[in-house]
Amino acid sequence: MNTWLHPCSREREPGRAPRRIRIDALEVEPLDPKRLNARANARQRVEDNAFHLSAVRIWEADRGSTAGTRLRAPRRSRRLAAIAAIVTSVAAGAAPPIADYTIQLDVIREGYDGVHCWVHPRAGIVPASNGAAPSVVLTLQKLWLRGSDVFGPLHELRTDDLGRTWNGPVEHAATLGQRAEPNGVTVGACDFWPKWHAASGRLLGIGHTVRYRDNAVIRERPRETYFSIYDPAARTWTACRTLAMPDEPRFYNAGAGCAQRVDLPGGDILLPFYFKARGASDYRVAVARCAFDGSTLSVRTVGPELALAGGRGLYEPSLAHVGGRFFLTLRNDQAAYVATSRDGLNFDAPRRWTCDDGTDLGSYNTQAHWVTHGDALFLVYTRRGAGNDHVTRHRAPLFIAQIDPERLVVLRATERILVPEHGARLGNFGITEITASETWVTVAEWMQGNPPMRIIPPDNPWGANNRVYAARIRFDRPLPPAAAMRAAARERPRRLLFNDDGGETRVPPRPLPKPADFLPARIAPLAGTQVDTIVFDTTSGTFNRFAHRTQVAEMFFQREGRYQHNILPDLAPLGTDSLRVVTEHCRKVGHEVFWTMRMNDTHDASNPLLIPKLKAAHPDWLMGTKEKPPKRGTWSAVDYARPEIRDLARRTIAEVAANFDIDGIELDFWRHPVFFRQTAAELPVGDEERALMTALLRDIRRDLDAAARRRGHAILLAIKTPDSVSYCRELGLDLEHWLADGLVDFLVPGGYFQLNHWTESVALARRHGVKIYACLPESRVRDEAGKRERASLETLRGRALAAWAAGVDGIEMFNHSNPQSPLWRELGDPALLRTLPKIYFASVQGASNSRSYYPAQKHTVVPTLTPDAPAKLAANEARTIEVLIGDDLRTTERLGARLTLRVARTDAAPRVEWDGVPIALAAVDAHTWSGAIERARVTPGVRRIAIRAARTMELQDLAVRIEAAP
Repeated sequence: MNTWLHPCSREREPGRAPRRIRIDALEVEPLDPKRLNARANARQRVEDNAFHLSAVRIWEADRGSTAGTRLRAPRRSRRLAAIAAIVTSVAAGAAPPIADYTIQLDVIREGYDGVHCWVHPRAGIVPASNGAAPSVVLTLQKLWLRGSDVFGPLHELRTDDLGRTWNGPVEHAATLGQRAEPNGVTVGACDFWPKWHAASGRLLGIGHTVRYRDNAVIRERPRETYFSIYDPAARTWTACRTLAMPDEPRFYNAGAGCAQRVDLPGGDILLPFYFKARGASDYRVAVARCAFDGSTLSVRTVGPELALAGGRGLYEPSLAHVGGRFFLTLRNDQAAYVATSRDGLNFDAPRRWTCDDGTDLGSYNTQAHWVTHGDALFLVYTRRGAGNDHVTRHRAPLFIAQIDPERLVVLRATERILVPEHGARLGNFGITEITASETWVTVAEWMQGNPPMRIIPPDNPWGANNRVYAARIRFDRPLPPAAAMRAAARERPRRLLFNDDGGETRVPPRPLPKPADFLPARIAPLAGTQVDTIVFDTTSGTFNRFAHRTQVAEMFFQREGRYQHNILPDLAPLGTDSLRVVTEHCRKVGHEVFWTMRMNDTHDASNPLLIPKLKAAHPDWLMGTKEKPPKRGTWSAVDYARPEIRDLARRTIAEVAANFDIDGIELDFWRHPVFFRQTAAELPVGDEERALMTALLRDIRRDLDAAARRRGHAILLAIKTPDSVSYCRELGLDLEHWLADGLVDFLVPGGYFQLNHWTESVALARRHGVKIYACLPESRVRDEAGKRERASLETLRGRALAAWAAGVDGIEMFNHSNPQSPLWRELGDPALLRTLPKIYFASVQGASNSRSYYPAQKHTVVPTLTPDAPAKLAANEARTIEVLIGDDLRTTERLGARLTLRVARTDAAPRVEWDGVPIALAAVDAHTWSGAIERARVTPGVRRIAIRAARTMELQDLAVRIEAAP
């Protein structure tokens, strides 16, 4: 589905007839959704792609269908372009079958000295005579970073085991190096591309010359096409020879550098090249049909030239042959172009590369190349719009997408990332068909950047390290469906999830000179602990304002008050941010990384420095005003009944999934759970509001699956919600529906108050086949003694073990930010916890009566007893309090248990029973009763403690203490 097509609700107009669609002078009949759906269903392997599906929705909108939706676009021209693309698609017939594959990204080598870097890695194969795997010969050369396109001699890396081991690099200066010419000129070879020539049984490399004077490229210079032949036995290359061109002035500067050629069955070669006459500003392109006899390359004929005025014309062409047609992709400074031919020499007029939605591809001033497999045609390219404004000419990441050869458009939904971006450009690369089912794309991180970082240092903000990559495309290993990828990713062990609110990046105590300087404060020390997942938050105290780079929302550039050392203003101009730094770090240390978004954060209600432009510009989108706050929640909460709010939330999440290498996204509905005006008025919402939120979740799920396919790995969706299905329904969160429909991968119940025992949430998760991670925030009890004990490690152990015993899959810690605490090495191991002292309270958190929350009393099952909310019992009154226990003391003699009651005074002992067995109490001090619990009675599960007051009694607290046995 195109990112700019977003449904928003409107009233249905029953009986409205289909309208005709008019596009400029073109008028067509209404589209038939059944016919379009049939076409779309035939291509189900492309998830959320086919524009036919978009056409169905537009058709439904025009006729006022039961969907009751309309589609809107930011600009009318885009809508018209989309409809035009749909009509064109209908006229042209079904899109091509989608060829699926997996990508294995290998790093062949990395590291550099900051003076030179490896560039132009392109590979050729030498087939084995016995049918074994071919040898792969990869040529590359060093670039002098202080110059511009100053290349050294070609080198060779070689593998005889398909990349498991590599030999080299071996320099070939004598044959593929530089030589002197008169007047201080040096000429060398560059842009070299080796390819196996089957008819002659030779590995033939073709490139072109470059001329320097004083280590600088000569501006006005002749250029020739060079070729060389590889000797696999001696592992050497022949001396470069010049391809003789027709003696015409237009070929003064003519070369086939970076050119992807096509070898014809008889042995002739179709070689695309670019050229210009002396003094000309624009290049032109043609294809030469060449003969090669195993030793000499010669031109038979040159096809008609292709020309374009401006942007240096057309250059760096690459050729492919699929389905009886030839396809030529061409570089221009402003855009990429494509042309086609039936004979490989005579091409139609070049047209700009566009996507199937009618938008420009966004590739410009760089080369693109082809991957072919059977009748499937793919383009490999770089482009704008991938959060890559910091990369020179947007030349990273490296993308691949399938082409519709009839319409000559890129199928946007098939776009995938071949090689990720680390700040360095990836624009010069090669394509090699290794076997019939495996193709390699080889590329190196080019370590020159935009000013002021003209030379990217080894210690750079993005992690670039002059890696030489081989992206191995395996057509014999299709990418699993999104559901299968998600299912596999869900099974990853997650003992502890560290939820980091990002405060160390917005309110660091001092300036941080380098992008990664904030990592030691919280995240870096967690390596090697039981933490498996980092959940990183960039929400900046409000809705639509974030501490990561975004073009959808507002960036948090505030530097006043406590935010005076906020690091985003320093990182964003470098093309990085805290979320990127965290993801890079997590990849290095093996942590899974999630981004979390607080769905309605309202810290700005009490902090004017946090108020975003959105809320200032649209006060009618909020729940109230500072002067007239709502009954529940805060005045600055946004109203999710507004389509604009839902649209912004969706696009923000989709943007993060597209631009950051994350494993999942957590939607935090706890901060703060007032989403509709009914909730703010202390009324339960209805089915209409729940349907809006469910539709939002469904759209988010589709966006994440599309982004996952693009990256080749699952992007999971987690939700943090109150731990009561009924309470969530009244808020507008239809948990049962979300889980039953497979929208969510795991559930994180729990927040600042708990409503059910963990067993209830575990049963919900198991019922729907999702994972569950108990959220353990800090306690908000105000009583100092109660707060101190609840913050203790012993209490955290008890809370964690109780959750483990209930059957959770892991623990998420929230607002626990000390990375040196022992909890990170204990709470993720229930076997270890069973051996350690701990405390179980009747209630760690109590029940909030804050006006920030919708009332939860009728949904509360667990005790709410805390020193802040004591229980008052009349004489002879009985009260039963349930406590969830994780320990099983039947299996150990090292630990014992005792019950403690904190009371207003100990003038008369109450009668107490543990699951029906009396406990003898003794006064410890004027406010505490204590009694031993029989070890055999302490078992995992909900234990019931019955208390009967001897006389009027105020019970302030109840705890079960697991201690070393006397």
